[in-house]
Amino acid sequence: MNVKNLFEKLFFKDIQADDYPSSRKSLMLVKVICTSVIVLVFLGGSLFVVTHAISHYKEARDNFLLEPERIEDTAVGLRKAVFFTKEEGDPTSVQGILAYLEGYEKGRLELEIGNINDIPVDLVSIQDKEGKNIYQFEENAILDPNDTIEYHTFEFYNVNEKIAGNRQELFVNYSYGDGEIKQALVSPFSRIDDEIFISTDIRIKDNMSGFDFIAENDEYIYFVGDEVMISEPLFIPSGKELRVFAGQKIDLTTQAFIVTRATVDFAGDEAKPIRVFSSDGTGRGLIILQAGGRSTVSHTIFDGLDTPVSGVWSLTGAVTFYESDVDIQHSGFTNNVCEDGLNIIRSDFSITNSYFADSFSDAFDADFCTGLITDSTFSRTGNDAVDASGSQLEIINANMESIGDKGISGGEHSQINIEGIQIVDAVIGIASKDLSLITGENISVSNSMIGITLYEKKPEFGPAFVDINNFHLTGQVDLDYLIQQKSILKIDDQLIMPRSAAKESLLFEKMIAGEPIQ
Repeated sequence: MNVKNLFEKLFFKDIQADDYPSSRKSLMLVKVICTSVIVLVFLGGSLFVVTHAISHYKEARDNFLLEPERIEDTAVGLRKAVFFTKEEGDPTSVQGILAYLEGYEKGRLELEIGNINDIPVDLVSIQDKEGKNIYQFEENAILDPNDTIEYHTFEFYNVNEKIAGNRQELFVNYSYGDGEIKQALVSPFSRIDDEIFISTDIRIKDNMSGFDFIAENDEYIYFVGDEVMISEPLFIPSGKELRVFAGQKIDLTTQAFIVTRATVDFAGDEAKPIRVFSSDGTGRGLIILQAGGRSTVSHTIFDGLDTPVSGVWSLTGAVTFYESDVDIQHSGFTNNVCEDGLNIIRSDFSITNSYFADSFSDAFDADFCTGLITDSTFSRTGNDAVDASGSQLEIINANMESIGDKGISGGEHSQINIEGIQIVDAVIGIASKDLSLITGENISVSNSMIGITLYEKKPEFGPAFVDINNFHLTGQVDLDYLIQQKSILKIDDQLIMPRSAAKESLLFEKMIAGEPIQ
């Protein structure tokens, strides 16, 4: 017997017999055993044992194929799992409906129920875990079958909060018109609407032809007119730069947003700044997506914008640069009503002589970036002025005032160097967490709850570090330093030791949980 025939017999090509497919797991186990034996035999030089092993495997395979009930049992189990039933037979043995809890508010319970069988279903009642019927459906509550599942909404009023609170203990009783009551558990979650996925249009790369105010030449794409109203999402492909001219006004209405895979040049000037805004308060902002080059934004104001949303897709920034380097100067980000006024992700950037004001949450969020911020101001933010994650930043000559959370926040192994920073009226002046290092000099924090805090928020990282010189706390500051054990704070080359008061432990718990500490 040659080696080729030996392996052909071992890895049987004839693994079908009597129209019953063999179990892959069982065959694989025997193959592994036999392969091991063959290796040992080759090493020992005995072909007799190899032949014996193949004969033993063939006998085991034949015995397995003589027991087709094993295969049938497996198939039955699969059918039961697919059709939500413990029995086989006619369609009435299969679960006939799917029910979802859409919501409960002020005594109103809302369910969505769909017929998943191919015969009509009569809805009878809602039942609790004790078997008590809580509500009866009307007599004509019949769900007819359809080619696709059609869901119907049912509302019930004056529902006891205790009943609605047991979200995993509600059942719908139904029948197939024969009087036999069947039961389906109500899912405690809302139904996923397929239309949401269908309506997600972020994959569109170019729909410029549908906008009559867009023009292009050999070098760039541009908007025609001093005032441009965009009332639906606009997608600009890569290739040519998108250029916006000084004095142009771009009005995003009816939840419109702009996605450009091309670099942008917003070329405003001091006398004629560019303005991107939303006259009806629904505009969804600007996204520069993997542009492949470096963009510039000069003398441009982004005002009153929200985050882009399309179906199941959404971002956090009113203006977002994703894997798209950018230089921003003499520009403003104001009145933005989303998580980040400006979000830059995996990019290199510079921000100079710019301002951020009246942000609903964070003014600026840098994720996995390298960048420079100089001569800029941050005021009246709902959360952080500058929030950095996994980034290397330098912040020079920045003023931060009326900050709803942290003036400067470094997380996820960020490295931030700060110089000439003034932070007034913040909850926390400077926060370093999760292996981040903040260094710098000439820093002042005044009228804030906590001057500097260092802690570990995510256990996969570790403690935090701050090393700054010429640091001043002025005005009313409730707590100068809050240092978690293992984190290291140095002020003017002096090591500041952590305290262990119960109050401080509570503050750490709130910060780690993301809760407000005020």
